[in-house]
Amino acid sequence: MQKMAKKNKTKIIKTLFIFLIILSLAFLRYFYVKSTKPKEMNEVISTKYIDIAALDNQKISKIHFKEKDFVKKQDLLLEFDITEIKTKIKHIKTKIDYENEKLNLLKFEEEKALETYLNSKKDDKFDLKEVHSNLKKLEKNQLLFKIQKAKINMFLAELARVKNEKKKAFIYSPIDGQIVENFTYIGKTTFEKEKLLSISDQK
Repeated sequence: MQKMAKKNKTKIIKTLFIFLIILSLAFLRYFYVKSTKPKEMNEVISTKYIDIAALDNQKISKIHFKEKDFVKKQDLLLEFDITEIKTKIKHIKTKIDYENEKLNLLKFEEEKALETYLNSKKDDKFDLKEVHSNLKKLEKNQLLFKIQKAKINMFLAELARVKNEKKKAFIYSPIDGQIVENFTYIGKTTFEKEKLLSISDQK
């Protein structure tokens, strides 16, 4: 009788041990599956921040955004005062007009000198000294015309440079995004490479 009770007790212990092992395996599987399940993303994480910096010493005249605004690529953000640039452009254009008038006059004088030189060679008994003198005048007028043309080209190059400065007076958004930082205000005078604002690509 005692042997039978002992045998039943051993059997119960073995059964409980196997049950505990199965239960442990079930728990381990549950936590493994839970830990490997991909997490859901509840927000978009920004991957790019772009700082907009001043290109030169300029005075801000207009601001087309507020902090936290969403902007599109190529939206106009800032305008700088171009009063001085407009004055420069007007002054250079006036000079070019004046120098072109001088160029036209020199062209007329060159053509006249050429005609005089050619006429002095037409006679059978032409004066060699006179022909040589007329040739010298023609060469001088041709040289003056070339110098004047080079002078005008110099003013045209200056005009192109100033117009390029005018382009720098407008800042556009390089990406679609949100204004996350703003250090600008109307009337502010910037310095070269100064940080003006930051844009995030966060949607």
